[in-house]
Amino acid sequence: MDWFRNPMIHPVTQYALLGAAMTVCLYLFISVKAEIQALRRRWRRHEDATNFSFAEVRAALTDVRTAMTELEQRAQTPAPVPALPSGSINMTKRSQVLRMAKRGERAEQIAATLRVPQNEVDLLLKVQRAVLRVM
Repeated sequence: MDWFRNPMIHPVTQYALLGAAMTVCLYLFISVKAEIQALRRRWRRHEDATNFSFAEVRAALTDVRTAMTELEQRAQTPAPVPALPSGSINMTKRSQVLRMAKRGERAEQIAATLRVPQNEVDLLLKVQRAVLRVM
């Protein structure tokens, strides 16, 4: 009956301490499990965001590859060379139009021969007639 004199030796005290220690261990176990679950949730959210970003990058890369393929195909096919449009009549063509008109050629024939628009030939001839009338 020594345990009455020393309370640490008493079996009830030992069981109480053992129970308290097990309660602390259980609390620690549960809190660690909760932390692990929270970390897993954060990790999944991070992984989902990363996978979404990778999907966006893959889609953009696919678009770039498609555009590059189209550009390469366009570069390989030669573009048709358009006929050089003659812009407005320069001084040389202007003098040629006036010479041909003095020889009696029609405006359609002059335009076809010099490869200039007929409306410009007509306009030039009208201006020339107006200048001659004024003089």
